[in-house]
Amino acid sequence: MIIYQRIKFVFIVLLSSVLIANCTVDYKKRGDELIDRLNLQVKAAEFDQLYEELSGEAKRSTPKDEFIRNMDEVVSRMKEVDESLTWKKGNLLLSNEYADLYFVHREMEGNGQKLNIEITSTYTLGLLDYYDICVMPTEASTGAVCATNALRKI
Repeated sequence: MIIYQRIKFVFIVLLSSVLIANCTVDYKKRGDELIDRLNLQVKAAEFDQLYEELSGEAKRSTPKDEFIRNMDEVVSRMKEVDESLTWKKGNLLLSNEYADLYFVHREMEGNGQKLNIEITSTYTLGLLDYYDICVMPTEASTGAVCATNALRKI
């Protein structure tokens, strides 16, 4: 009886470990796919389509016309650094312990400038949804521009 319970416990621990590892790999893979698609949409200025793909909270906090104006500003800041809008991979996909948000860091460098790009997504029921994109000069502590108002409400 004791041996059966131990085997059952070990099996449950191993199964849980495998499931957690798969979920972690899956959200990182989905995060990379989301970011690659986002970069293509930004390059093509597909802001209407991008707005449709926003998470519900991001849409509720930001009217479409404001989102498009903000995205124009985000892209304008990016083009000051690199006209081709080429992002370099920065830090790994990270979670925020206070919310179901995941942050992906990208960087741009050119014209003697560096720019940090933070892409935020929500992770719900195994799916990543686009939440916000912010650009920040690396030399300044101010001057960040974000596409949505969603992060301001957290």
